[in-house]
Amino acid sequence: MAKNKFRLTLVITTLAFAQALNAGVVIKSQYAKKSETIIYQNGVAVFLQDGFANFIVNTHTNNCIAINHELKTYLFVSCAEFQAVVKILENNKKVEFNTKIPITVKKLTSGNLPLENSISIKKFGKAMYQGQNIEKFQFIVNSEVVSEYWMSDSLQKKIDSEVDTKKIEKIFNVSNANDNITGSLNDKIKKKYNEFKKGRVAVKEFRYTGSRTKKLFKDISFKRVAIKKYMPPKSYKVSSTLSGFFSIQ
Repeated sequence: MAKNKFRLTLVITTLAFAQALNAGVVIKSQYAKKSETIIYQNGVAVFLQDGFANFIVNTHTNNCIAINHELKTYLFVSCAEFQAVVKILENNKKVEFNTKIPITVKKLTSGNLPLENSISIKKFGKAMYQGQNIEKFQFIVNSEVVSEYWMSDSLQKKIDSEVDTKKIEKIFNVSNANDNITGSLNDKIKKKYNEFKKGRVAVKEFRYTGSRTKKLFKDISFKRVAIKKYMPPKSYKVSSTLSGFFSIQ
């Protein structure tokens, strides 16, 4: 316990020094009725929901922090151990990550579709979005456009210069028992989607659900952030076990 607190203090001190070096990338999103923010800065990624930090990943030290604000506890573990945290959260529907397959694709594959149905990704244009050069891509299942992604190479290079996005992708890309990936067609869709995203950030998304279109916009800014303020409050207790961290119903 004391060792964990010492290590956490060391991480906070390191982050406080590092944050003065350069500005990071801050991306704010609105999903359903909840706001999500991701901060990429000096090897650290901070994941916030409604203003509260839930996860902090340090790609330099390979340490991760998971914060349970309801129980006022937190875990400070290696990123390898943190994958177990992600799996539990996913399988208990307590959190959603942006790396998930689009809901529209899940709906299309919920029935017994024939295996000959095709899955493809098509680039169909370029544009400017919040000062970033972007390329537009369509995700197509059985000749039907189910979602659209606007990607920016220049933004991605900036994010990649701040953190190791491949490490982050590996941490959060876990098997989810609730995905019900059972058929080879679904496996193909999931593989295609993951190959396309590869941890990249889409600055704008459209998800087509029948007559409705779900638009997911992201606000991008470049600024230095005081990452220290997102660390667990001193009043929170460090949990030495997963069972002590979760309140699984």
